[in-house]
Amino acid sequence: MPFDNKDNYKKAMRFGDDALKAELTEAIEFIKTRIENKRLEGIYTETVTVMRSAKNDSDFKKAASTFRTIPDYKDAAKLAEECERKIEEIKAKEEAERLEQERQAEIKREKTKKIAIIVASIVAVAIIAAIVISNIISNMKYNEATKLMEEGKTSEAVKLYAESGNEDSLKALSKFFSKTPMLAGGYGYTVGLKTDGTVVATNDSNEFYTWHDIVAVSAGYRHTVGLKSDGTVVATGDNKYGQCNVSDWRDIVAVSAGNIHTVGLKSDRTVVATGCNDDGRCDVSSWKDIVNISAGRQHTAGLKSDDTVVAVGRNVEGQCNVRDWHDIVAVDTGGFHTVGLKRDGTVVATGNNEEGQCNVSDWRDIVAVSAGYDHTVGLKSNGTVVATGSNFNGACNVSDWRDIVAISAGYYYTVGLKSDGTIVATYVSEQGQYDISDWNLFE
Repeated sequence: MPFDNKDNYKKAMRFGDDALKAELTEAIEFIKTRIENKRLEGIYTETVTVMRSAKNDSDFKKAASTFRTIPDYKDAAKLAEECERKIEEIKAKEEAERLEQERQAEIKREKTKKIAIIVASIVAVAIIAAIVISNIISNMKYNEATKLMEEGKTSEAVKLYAESGNEDSLKALSKFFSKTPMLAGGYGYTVGLKTDGTVVATNDSNEFYTWHDIVAVSAGYRHTVGLKSDGTVVATGDNKYGQCNVSDWRDIVAVSAGNIHTVGLKSDRTVVATGCNDDGRCDVSSWKDIVNISAGRQHTAGLKSDDTVVAVGRNVEGQCNVRDWHDIVAVDTGGFHTVGLKRDGTVVATGNNEEGQCNVSDWRDIVAVSAGYDHTVGLKSNGTVVATGSNFNGACNVSDWRDIVAISAGYYYTVGLKSDGTIVATYVSEQGQYDISDWNLFE
């Protein structure tokens, strides 16, 4: 009977004999097997499709995993193993690619490193070459400047030394300016000597406009003195004590303006003085073999050819206690103290030290010194500046100065001449008394 519905099937199983039941059971198993094979075939076919279209290890892993669920169907087990081999091949390929990328990256890094080394070497060579060429040019200018200086062409020599800019040139300029003062700080004003022999001043005195052929200047309390190339002297300013009575001076090679007196060094190494003679500050007529002079507030000092020092005038503070000094190459007088530069670049000082203006024992490599009213300034061989003493109005604020070739300590301020001819100052008043921002002594 046909099993067109479940009721017929149930009736057959209930009322059929054993032979029918056996036949039906066999039929049922056959159907189950066919259904199962159909299911397995579906899984197998779909997985084979996945396997054949696989592009990465993830796809092969999925296929292998599925094949492992039907290991006894056809060649599913074999295909699973094939998928796993593919996975290993992909991993091996990826590892090989990774290693190759690292190798290529390392090659690139090494190449870049070599290029960098080559470029650095080229730049270094270029820099060295530029330095060598610069040094050669600098040395050529130095040698030419030295030749001009020997020929007496000081203006051209100073400009070439400034252009050279090397350490020897700075030393040469410092040495020149220590003997030929081009910058002088007075009481509330500054005086500058230009290389053309004219003079500029911050107090804008008309008198200075008539000066010419000047080779050295010195500023006092309220008067200024200029040494001319012919050995005569001019002076302007307060003359209450006769400190400007220098018109008859002859054969002068150096001048120094004190507080209210003036001193001149003659070519025969004797000394003349004019102005107030309280405390005997002008008693210099007996001096001999003098090579440098300095007039302070109330005393005068002279450097002798044997590198010793003499002094006259007020000595209450000990400013004239210089008899035991030796190996001195420059001397300068301040308000109530005296400073000496030694041949070895160290400095000595004596006199009033209430503001620490004499604390110079640790100074080294000094090529020039200048004494203010109660502070002291030193120029070092490298063009920098040191200062000690009263810092009223910032007189000692010079630590950041560079390329300085000459210095002058005024009463309560400091000025410096740079290697390019410009001037720096520690203080500019509201009235512009110390304003030298537009000066250039080499132009």
